Amino acid sequence: MNLLAPAGLLGLLLLPIVLAIHLWRIRHRRYEVSSTLLWSQVLRHQPLRRPRHLPSRYVLLLLQLAALAAGALALSRPSWVAAGAHRHLVVAVDTSLAMSATDVRPNRLDRARAEVQALIDGLQPGDAMTLVDAGTEPRYLVTSDDKGVLHAALAGLRQGYGPSGLPGLGPLLSGVVRSEIPAGRQRGSVYLFVPYATQRATLAALAAAAPGLQVRPVGTNGDDRGISGLSISCLQTSCEAYARLVNTAPRAVTTRITVSVDGTRQAPQAITLGPNSSVPMGLTLPHDVRSVELRLDGHDPLPADDAAWAVAPLPVSRTVLLVTNDPSSPLEQALHATPNLHLIVTTADAYADVMTRKVDLTIADATGPDIQPPGNVFYVDPSGSTALFTLQGTQVAPSVSPESPSSGSFDSAALSAGEMPRAGDLLAGVDLSSLVVSSASGASLPSWAHADIEGDSGPLLFSGITDGRRVAVLLFDPRTTSSTNASNLDTLLAFPTLLRNALQVLAPPIPLSAPAGAVVPIAVARQATAWIEPVVGSGGATSLDSSGDMAALPPLRPGLYAVGGGAGDAAQQIAANAQAPGEASLPSNQQPAPAPSAPVVLAPGAITPWEGWAVAALLALLILSGEWWYYVRRT
Repeated sequence: MNLLAPAGLLGLLLLPIVLAIHLWRIRHRRYEVSSTLLWSQVLRHQPLRRPRHLPSRYVLLLLQLAALAAGALALSRPSWVAAGAHRHLVVAVDTSLAMSATDVRPNRLDRARAEVQALIDGLQPGDAMTLVDAGTEPRYLVTSDDKGVLHAALAGLRQGYGPSGLPGLGPLLSGVVRSEIPAGRQRGSVYLFVPYATQRATLAALAAAAPGLQVRPVGTNGDDRGISGLSISCLQTSCEAYARLVNTAPRAVTTRITVSVDGTRQAPQAITLGPNSSVPMGLTLPHDVRSVELRLDGHDPLPADDAAWAVAPLPVSRTVLLVTNDPSSPLEQALHATPNLHLIVTTADAYADVMTRKVDLTIADATGPDIQPPGNVFYVDPSGSTALFTLQGTQVAPSVSPESPSSGSFDSAALSAGEMPRAGDLLAGVDLSSLVVSSASGASLPSWAHADIEGDSGPLLFSGITDGRRVAVLLFDPRTTSSTNASNLDTLLAFPTLLRNALQVLAPPIPLSAPAGAVVPIAVARQATAWIEPVVGSGGATSLDSSGDMAALPPLRPGLYAVGGGAGDAAQQIAANAQAPGEASLPSNQQPAPAPSAPVVLAPGAITPWEGWAVAALLALLILSGEWWYYVRRT
């Protein structure tokens, strides 16, 4: 037998109280006397004492004690499983920012962890449990029938600071249920601990992915206020900061907002937020501002989104290595005209891989297969295959496909913010209507790339990310004077725009902001040491692991940080802000979580236990009825 609610046994503490009532009850007898004078004289010298007698009606006492014990047993929810059958529980706990709210003590995550501990303690021999972290990036933790292993995995759950990953939890939860519990058997319970006021549509989708899902909301209210969408935009003479102040409570809230510009605190201002409202806010800043901080005074259950930071965009300095044998290369001329660009030019004979150290991008102009630069690279009219792509044949007078992404708009704000490039950003703002290509090398599209320009019989320009490297390949020569694969690209206005886009896409700057609690990829200079350090608060610089010319920012607490190792190997500030109420549930670049690749199946079968609380409750009612019948008959 297993007790699903052991706290119900506290009702047994009432047993001694019932017994004491029977022991201390005064029983009166009626006597007829001629006078009470003698009794009053006796009581004057002998104090009155309460008589203590053993219960005379043992049947009533036993019936009352039995009814109370049966009621306590019903409250404790006893359960049984058949011999040889075992349960398998799947438990998922949301660890996103919303679970740090303190509307329950000490906070929502600790309350959920205590309930999961009770489920682990209630496992019987042979039962098993699968734990899932349903935070910003849902992940499979462990499957075990060892309570010690489960408790250790539960203790490893850490409070996250990112948005909820529940919308992407469905595939993972469905995969766990299918793989951990064999098909054709009655399945065990699936528990999901989520923040209070989670969207019903999200829970309905999860219930469809995991039939029998039992949702356990944690918290008492969804009231919150916060700062959303803080950003800075600058012109030549001034800068502006924009944000939204959000209040999800059904009542108005009056608070003060404090603005700090480059660490200098301004006078606070009082502001009133209406019920369930979102109020825009604008600030005029000096033109040389570096960062701004907004903070709401007071306290609410979720203080992490009461402060926000933003970093002003600054010119990005880059270092580019150009490998070319053409002394009058139009690539060199266009790159020399690019602001904030340090250009290093070398010939194919003088080139060595060591020259790419601390370089943001290498451009290989009409080089052979012996020139294969590491790191981010832009191949222009390569003369031979490399480890990244294979050339085959020639495309004679190919035409530019009208379905090429050249019609896309140039989103300079998104690129300067360091967002991951979309298909077509390499040609954003590039007009290819006048492009004429005499011939181009043929190539099959690699699996890591997407085509930016399509020809009649294959791609003319393709790009992508492989092994931490950003790579683009142009399969024709931009020069009209070239002996092979000539084109008129260097005479078009599209040519410098294409190079500018290539710098932005292939060597993007470190982003100005990152969602708190989410892993964000950043581009780093070739062999540069990437590091991060909080601008305000304790903690020194921490080195970041990198792969190729990319590194990953770890999940950050809300705050302002300095990051080094990016374009130009210069340090830059980055703001990490918590998700405010009303924002999207997931970052735009987050994909649904996959199911575990090789989970461990421990339980041969899983069934729902039979609960006996109804039988115990019925027994208590029958005993109370018997007590009433006995009392009526005896009195």
